[in-house]
Amino acid sequence: YMADYFRTNGDRTAAVHSNASAAPRRQSVQQLEAGELDVLFAVDVFNEGFDLPAIDTVLMLRPTDSPVVFLQQLGRGLRRGAGKESLTVVDFIGNHRSFLLKPRVLLGLGTGPTPSNARIAQALDDGDWELPEGCTINWELGALDLLRELAAQRQPATAVNALAEYVLTHTDEYGERPTAMQSLRAGLNPNSTRSAGGWFAWLDGLDVLDGPERRIVTDHADVVSAIESSPMTRSYKFVLLRALIREGALCDGLSLERVVEVSREIVRSDPRLVDDVRSDTMPDPANASLAEWASLWRRQPVAAWVGEYGTGPALFRLDGDQLMPTFTVPAAQRDAFVGMVAEIVEWRLGDYLLRRRVDAPTAIECAVSHSSGKPIVRFDRARHPELPSGPTTFLANGEAYEGNFVKIALNTASKGGEDGNALHSLLRGWFGPHAGLPGSRHRVVLERQGDQWVMRPLDPVGHPGADVVPFFPTYDVACGAFKDGLEAVAVGQGLALRSIHGAAPDPDREFVAVASGDSMVGGEDPVRPGDLVLMRWARDRSRQDLVGERVLVEYDGGAGPTAALKTLDRADGEYVLRSTNPSAAPIRGIPGMTVVAEYVRTLDQREFNPLAVHLGEAFKRQDIPPLYGHTFNPGNWNTGHVSLGDDVVLFITIDKGSMAQGGGYEDHFEGPELLVWASQASVGPESRKGREILHAGEEGRRIHAWVRRRKADVAFDYCGLVVPISHTGAKPMSVRMRLLTPLSPDAQRQLVADG
Repeated sequence: YMADYFRTNGDRTAAVHSNASAAPRRQSVQQLEAGELDVLFAVDVFNEGFDLPAIDTVLMLRPTDSPVVFLQQLGRGLRRGAGKESLTVVDFIGNHRSFLLKPRVLLGLGTGPTPSNARIAQALDDGDWELPEGCTINWELGALDLLRELAAQRQPATAVNALAEYVLTHTDEYGERPTAMQSLRAGLNPNSTRSAGGWFAWLDGLDVLDGPERRIVTDHADVVSAIESSPMTRSYKFVLLRALIREGALCDGLSLERVVEVSREIVRSDPRLVDDVRSDTMPDPANASLAEWASLWRRQPVAAWVGEYGTGPALFRLDGDQLMPTFTVPAAQRDAFVGMVAEIVEWRLGDYLLRRRVDAPTAIECAVSHSSGKPIVRFDRARHPELPSGPTTFLANGEAYEGNFVKIALNTASKGGEDGNALHSLLRGWFGPHAGLPGSRHRVVLERQGDQWVMRPLDPVGHPGADVVPFFPTYDVACGAFKDGLEAVAVGQGLALRSIHGAAPDPDREFVAVASGDSMVGGEDPVRPGDLVLMRWARDRSRQDLVGERVLVEYDGGAGPTAALKTLDRADGEYVLRSTNPSAAPIRGIPGMTVVAEYVRTLDQREFNPLAVHLGEAFKRQDIPPLYGHTFNPGNWNTGHVSLGDDVVLFITIDKGSMAQGGGYEDHFEGPELLVWASQASVGPESRKGREILHAGEEGRRIHAWVRRRKADVAFDYCGLVVPISHTGAKPMSVRMRLLTPLSPDAQRQLVADG
């Protein structure tokens, strides 16, 4: 409509959007750049990823309550160009409810916290928008008068500031209010509600709380407010609260020993928290003993919460070795109360970690990888140019090694008096025979001490106490190890496995394999393709011992050896292999059948995926690489498909808007367990990245899904590991994937279309 209107009035125009009637995007941009078009109109296109320095005018034609979208639209015209002295912005939006969003966002770029109306009025008067040197904003006189009038008005409680606009708009759009963390990720400041009684009291004034939440505000305002306003110079106090919430003990209390154990697990699962706890008295939190943790926790967060510092109310008390709450919450109110405290903890911790200043590192963490099965140390020289190059002496375990530091790795080292590559024995001495192999997360630290480099080991982040067991990407490979003897296992792949079911795995008798086929998908305990299953070798078990059990068997089905998971039965004097899938017929009278292993259980991803502790949590893109032992590199991590060798990281935006790529494929959920992912236009089944996805299971690779609903959400929710089920098309291709852990109801409401 706008293109037609401007064209009728003598302008050369085009319009690009997602419908079939749109003008060609690339051609239209080229025409605009060449001066063959005067105006290019766009609907949900070119908000980002569009670079045309010649643009000197931006027309704002769509209302938005999103600071991120506004800055993206504004940014299309902020590129410098020859002969371009300024950008003219013509804002046609007359919706007074959101009109102050623009000056509030621009002023907030310099001040950080969301500016008040009074601060906006002051900036309008004195022209000081706290922008970098050389940047200015000039408002048309008519706009200035209108803005001054709006800023001076005593607005109703439902439209006090940009935060209220965001909360009300989000509630209208999704049918539920945003959390404090969602508001923070949208670029707003929940802490600005402090003068109105705090976050939940302020939300109550907007009339967006549900009934149980309103009762908590009425009955337990003192406790909620004390937690929300508690001073925070380190993360300790809120990590402790998270530990109580995780154990379901916020209202009942927990032993100090367990508080310390869970707190340590939480810290070790997040590199940002590990770095926050690191100090002169605890230089290596990931490897500190429980006794050291207990000492730190008793004199820090425990002392603070029981009131020993006198800086706030004592919300807990010590009863022997138990940490007990001083408040009482009736059973009927506990779910709402715990949920609200958890929301505060998520927000306060997230806000702290986003704002926390990180000093330049004195130590460089490096991944232990492998070359032809032999462990090496990999690093990112682009991020750490200070690393040595060429032959360099370093210390490890108090001994001197002569290492060869090449472009991306330390791959060899020698030690006086020893033959061969001493680096292999050093790393295996620290991490065991599976050092650096797929499935492991071994890491070392290289640190400059004076004129000497020192290398020391780190525990796998997020998986303390894990046991490494043999791992086989297919049933066939596992059967080959059974036939070739245990020595084949020792040089195979290893998987760091932490049991959540009591007994630790036995690496000498048990192994993990990736399930394939659909013959066992039925019954009460289905095994589906892509599941990781724990098996026990059957070398000391007879067939008769295993009748009625699920077993991994190898047999000749007529087309050569076949490996499969089946239930072993015996009928009419012969062995029978049965499936739990009703459509699969039993196999009778199998000659030459070998029972390789017995099925123990299907693994929960929390047992083998260290990042599973973050399921449902949201991270900004730049905070995600450290979880994988990497540093943020825009050229790599700003893409939607990041390859890390044994891990593949997918960044998925459901409502793409301007990022829509065409080709008929869209990313979406088909319920809590099924995700449909569309590749980039250059990726097909036979391309490197396509094979990386489609053959992930058989090659021992893990696919991680990070999902957000729309671009303006900024942060991505971690949805855990996914396994490919099927695919269609080519360049791009569409892949159906199964989530190993289904989405929670909250995540479904946030990410799945139509809730």
